[in-house]
Amino acid sequence: AARGASSIQHRRGNTVVVAAESRISTMGFMDAMMEDGPPPPYCDASPSAPTMAEVAVPTVANSMGLADKLRELEKAEAAGLLNPSELKAARQRTIDGFIGVSSSESLEAGAPIPQPIPDKGGYSTCTGAQIKLVSKGSPDACRLQTPLSEHSGERRLVLADGRVIGPMWDAPRDAWGQWEYIDLAVGKEALRDSIQVHLNDKGFIVWTNKHGEFVFDVSMWKLEPGTHLVLCKGIGAKAGATQNHEDNRGRLFTQNDDGTISPSRAPHLVLGATGGEADSNAAAGARERIAGTGVSASGTSPGSSPSECEEYLKKTAWEAGKPGGGGEAYESNPWRFKADASFVTLRDGCNGTWSCRADASAPGGVTLRMDWKAGQAGNHAEFALQKPGGAPQFKGTGSSYGFMNSWNLREKG
Repeated sequence: AARGASSIQHRRGNTVVVAAESRISTMGFMDAMMEDGPPPPYCDASPSAPTMAEVAVPTVANSMGLADKLRELEKAEAAGLLNPSELKAARQRTIDGFIGVSSSESLEAGAPIPQPIPDKGGYSTCTGAQIKLVSKGSPDACRLQTPLSEHSGERRLVLADGRVIGPMWDAPRDAWGQWEYIDLAVGKEALRDSIQVHLNDKGFIVWTNKHGEFVFDVSMWKLEPGTHLVLCKGIGAKAGATQNHEDNRGRLFTQNDDGTISPSRAPHLVLGATGGEADSNAAAGARERIAGTGVSASGTSPGSSPSECEEYLKKTAWEAGKPGGGGEAYESNPWRFKADASFVTLRDGCNGTWSCRADASAPGGVTLRMDWKAGQAGNHAEFALQKPGGAPQFKGTGSSYGFMNSWNLREKG
């Protein structure tokens, strides 16, 4: 397991302990997975090769080891399925899982701690509807899949329907020689290079990029429905005033529990996306769905035919698992079904193909089939659509992953 260093292995119970004299290479760890079947579809891992006196490695039980997992994550990132921050988090979780403890706890004093992946400076522009203020409860309200918080670090602004909030232009424009700004809009899908922001303890939503530090700003500070939002930075006489200009009533925001974001001085309003061809279908679907149930106003849930079910799966954010906490909880396993008939499990970047077929044995008449690819090739899972109004919308009926036989699939939100 050690590269460039001698090592001694001995066994403690079900664990192989590797004692090394110097650096342990994460890519050289022994293959290690669950002893009771195929590996779970979690490809989490860390980018760092820590210096450790002892590294506990689970007993070898499967042909896919840590090195394979890391390579699968890198492939997912290269394919645009994970952004750099998601890749970093997934890599860290895999290291933690393979050594059985938190990586930070297993490092010797002074050992290198995994560092964030550097920002490449580039970003994708969004050409959909502008971000505007709408009334709270509006069907046009933007709801984040993963809410911002002061402690969450940088996050992509991915919406519940899979779209993303980002800049409309690739360069800022000038306003009176005092401010630079970029209009905010939504894109059709969360692209790999979409921007990452953080909500700081003052209430500013901050984006740092090749043009400098910008914050979300309500245009002209008109806190009323229909006002559009921009990314804003002070220049010239206002340089350095981006986060301390007057009372900042148009730049302070609050993350709401339902995933929406409100101006702190106007909690009755939230960020929304209205108009634009890219958003017409998604907005129509949002208006139909009854909040929190996944059932449309017409009385159908995902759909009553394979084609209807496929359309619904593509337009909606999903999560898989079962009630409770931990790694098998619904909230821990966000899944996305893409228009090209591929899927990605966002927790780890594992992916494959999916399809729906008519199935008289399923309560809702449709079964969803998922087949994993790459390092997880040969594994599958099936979920039966439930009757309209049923929750969760899909129930597991069989999987090559033993643990997944007790999982279900539900609409996120």
